[in-house]
Amino acid sequence: MFLNTLVFVARSSGARIAEGERQGWRGEAEGLKVSLAGAENALKQLDAQVSRAQRAVHLGMPG
Repeated sequence: MFLNTLVFVARSSGARIAEGERQGWRGEAEGLKVSLAGAENALKQLDAQVSRAQRAVHLGMPG
């Protein structure tokens, strides 16, 4: 669910920022830019986690 929300924010923010700028809603546009930057950062962190997990070597239990 969290991932879906991040992707939605990242995808929809561009159009919403453009609309805010067209309407002269500077505060709204700036807030959306902050939200977009946060969503992009979180997605990058999740990608890095997945990448690290895929490189992990599982050695199993010692016997």
